Amino acid sequence: MQNEESSIARRILKARERANLAADAVAERVGLEPMAYYDLEHYDDEAFTAVSLAELCAVARTLGLSPRALVDPEPASPVAASISMQDVAQGIRLRMAADHLTPAAFGDLAGWDVAEALDNPESAWAAWSLDALRDVCEQIELDWRAVVPAS
Repeated sequence: MQNEESSIARRILKARERANLAADAVAERVGLEPMAYYDLEHYDDEAFTAVSLAELCAVARTLGLSPRALVDPEPASPVAASISMQDVAQGIRLRMAADHLTPAAFGDLAGWDVAEALDNPESAWAAWSLDALRDVCEQIELDWRAVVPAS
């Protein structure tokens, strides 16, 4: 595990302890299996790969944290404004138009299927992980941190 300041797993564990909640109670509140929640507290990559954005936001809020503070507690540079999933979908469309890409071709570049998010941007909250968000935003030159809710 990394040091306490940079470890998302450690931040989740410490926030749960401060909230005086049992791990099983948090898992139940956010709709995760207890072992899946346990992994969030012990392995940093789980927060980026194993849960959806919606689940990660639910964990943060259940623990009394903003989702953005959970994933980026001390940003190197401030996030100027919030970016909606509609903005992300529009960024994808603009990139596809500029480079003459189909949704499948853009998905190949980003490494994630974006077709459903183009039709219904809000579906990305349940379909994408934090890794997916970062990879898609990298392709459209948006700050992924600004998509994660600040409250």
